[in-house]
Amino acid sequence: MQLQSLREQVHTKTGIDPMHLPVQPNSSVDFESHSDNASQDPVLEVCLACSNLPNDSSDMPPNVLVVLHTMLPPQQQTWLHHNHTEIVEKSSSPQFLKTIGFGDKYGIDTSTRVRVTVHHVVERMTGTMTQLGQAIFTLQDLFLKHDLTLQLTLRDYESKEQGQVTVTAWINDERVSLENLQAQQSGSYNKRPRTVSLGRHSHNLQAHFNDIIKRSFRFATNNEKSMLQMSEYMAESRWTFELPVQLLRLWVNEEKRMISLLQDLGELPFDQGFVQKETSDYSMSNVVLYNQHVAHLNEYEGVTFKRSADRMKEDLEFIPINLHVERMLVSDDAGSKGKLYDVSTMGAFTAHCRDGKNGGLTRLLHQLRRGYYEDTGDEQDGSTADMHQYQQQRTRIQKACTVLNEVTELRQQLKTGCERLSQLAVAADLGKVQTLLANMRNKTNRLTGLCAEPIVLQAAESYLAAKRNADTSEGGDASSLRNMAETGSEAQTQQNWKWSGSNFVKSPTMEPWEVTRLNVEAAFVCLQSIVEELTRQASQQITAQLLMDDFPSLEGNQSITLEQELRPALSKFQGCLEIVWARLSLFLTFLTIMENKNQVKAAHDAKIRRDIVNAHAITTLASAFAACTLNQDLINSPDFGKQLLLVGLLFQVEGLLSCYGNEAIMIEDTVIAVEDLNHISLRLVAETEEEKTNCSAAPKASLGE
Repeated sequence: MQLQSLREQVHTKTGIDPMHLPVQPNSSVDFESHSDNASQDPVLEVCLACSNLPNDSSDMPPNVLVVLHTMLPPQQQTWLHHNHTEIVEKSSSPQFLKTIGFGDKYGIDTSTRVRVTVHHVVERMTGTMTQLGQAIFTLQDLFLKHDLTLQLTLRDYESKEQGQVTVTAWINDERVSLENLQAQQSGSYNKRPRTVSLGRHSHNLQAHFNDIIKRSFRFATNNEKSMLQMSEYMAESRWTFELPVQLLRLWVNEEKRMISLLQDLGELPFDQGFVQKETSDYSMSNVVLYNQHVAHLNEYEGVTFKRSADRMKEDLEFIPINLHVERMLVSDDAGSKGKLYDVSTMGAFTAHCRDGKNGGLTRLLHQLRRGYYEDTGDEQDGSTADMHQYQQQRTRIQKACTVLNEVTELRQQLKTGCERLSQLAVAADLGKVQTLLANMRNKTNRLTGLCAEPIVLQAAESYLAAKRNADTSEGGDASSLRNMAETGSEAQTQQNWKWSGSNFVKSPTMEPWEVTRLNVEAAFVCLQSIVEELTRQASQQITAQLLMDDFPSLEGNQSITLEQELRPALSKFQGCLEIVWARLSLFLTFLTIMENKNQVKAAHDAKIRRDIVNAHAITTLASAFAACTLNQDLINSPDFGKQLLLVGLLFQVEGLLSCYGNEAIMIEDTVIAVEDLNHISLRLVAETEEEKTNCSAAPKASLGE
């Protein structure tokens, strides 16, 4: 304590700290670094201004940089680098825009000593500077000023005056009063932890983002009594690695389903069988590749950022590059909440590790579409007939995908309707049963209509003809009927018998497609007739009860009867739905692989590239939307909620790429990735209590049903 007292007396008389060695006139300092806690909003912020600084040896105004060091006696006896301002060039009285914070969520220690060192930057590239002067104050000195402004004299290492520096401060936390801080002679203001960001601003990014860096600036306005305060935040998404892993697992399941469909196609003629095997091999290689990526990415625990220097690492090719969320808060110092502006920055959605000699995704997909008619005869570039044929062939694949997607959606809706119908049957609510049945009738009619589409009928005919050419009986699409005849094992029997909904029957895939389609209609008509009959019986019972008061109530028996009567019909209808969907998937899968028979490898390469760029785009979209959910002004706005409901999320993408060299490939990949976002939907679900307590809520990727 005596040493500290003597040290302060020497500093008071001479203005020089005896325990600090003066900085050499010319030194090299990394003035681009900063070591304060930039991830937290400080209790106190200060801005600096200098005046009457001396010119350099060439009689030119200096390039001024102010560096701040702090020391907390008696625990610390050395100065620690805290932060610095920006460089103001050619000015003897610079005003610095960047602000510097003190304190964190635990409070602020008013006995903290601050050393302000003013430098003249001689060479920006090397960081060479000359010290002009320095001044020392404590935070308590600042708090004792009612206007929170200090005017300090700068002195060089020879104790000569070198101008003045003005320190202006303001308190960010509304719960921290100036009177309480002035009353403290020493010690920290830590009566309660600070858990609210900037007090009056609710924009805490820590819920979904890591490694938050903050910088603040102050700007003068036309109103001398008001200053414009701007805070910039840059953060890394927590899901930069997590979401691509989820997407990879979905794509693995998708490839496994494709392999299963290809196996269900059974034995095909030589040419078509070769395409079938080639497609299956490529799908299997995708499964192996994607599983390897999942295993590699799971090893990167705790990492939430991919640098641009890692863009050529193959094990990280599904991770978006340089993904950040940048938030800017603009407000005045009059206490207004201000406005938030969010921007997500990232590298181009492209596959850096993949060969680009054939172009990006735009050219690859165009070449695939043109390849649909390359083997149909002599091609004349630019002719109307060829272009018409090209458009027609392209429409076949697109229409097949559209039909399959719509049938899949109708299947899911009808399955949900059957579950709801069963629940209403238990409750004996005939009115709601009839309403639901009418809705299901419309969906069933639409389903059977899609099954009669020309594209479906053509695919079914082509597939069954191929099976006949492969010498399988009756053109069936079971996976080797001859094996079942030769081997009577239980495994082969189970492979060729299926559950129809009520019992095991011979595989219905051996029947004509028209019969399968009509079975769905017949199953629904049967279900509808049972409901109508039960409704008629219930009406008769109600009439009898009105005529005879002592007639026993049959509500309990009616409930049991309704459920028991509907159960077999519902099972039969659901079984027919599954059969139709399974056969339709086989037919359209056969059509798709036949359309791509001359370019299986090209389609495989394009799919991998598309999956990579889609992983980048979807992860970026989720990160940007997560930032929106942390903007309370936006979330509480009814207009924003109405926009999400009626229009959807508006996602604007801007790029800084040229149309030359590799950047043209990047543009092509990015364009396709952004277009594919049209097929992405966002669903908001309520946060569980555990997720709310642990701040563990995270997006979950799933394939639409």
